[in-house]
Amino acid sequence: MASLQTAIHTLQLGTPLMNAAGVWCTTNDELQAVVQSHAGAVVTKTMTHHARQGNVSPRYPSDGVSSVNRMGLPNHGVEYYCAGASTL
Repeated sequence: MASLQTAIHTLQLGTPLMNAAGVWCTTNDELQAVVQSHAGAVVTKTMTHHARQGNVSPRYPSDGVSSVNRMGLPNHGVEYYCAGASTL
């Protein structure tokens, strides 16, 4: 079988495949699922120092032709993600 090993500068990865930023990385359970997958790395969503609810709805308005992403960086805050990272 061919090897998919790759490197990003000095970071060695078993595979170049990873989740897209913001996909399956909102909660610690989702992060755990990505870690347990065959991904070569885990890409997290943007986090802020303090938890944020994000913008009011509609956060992702679409007219069927175009859309606007105005989520407002909803996240649990850096402490939440650091606490979960210690279990990864």
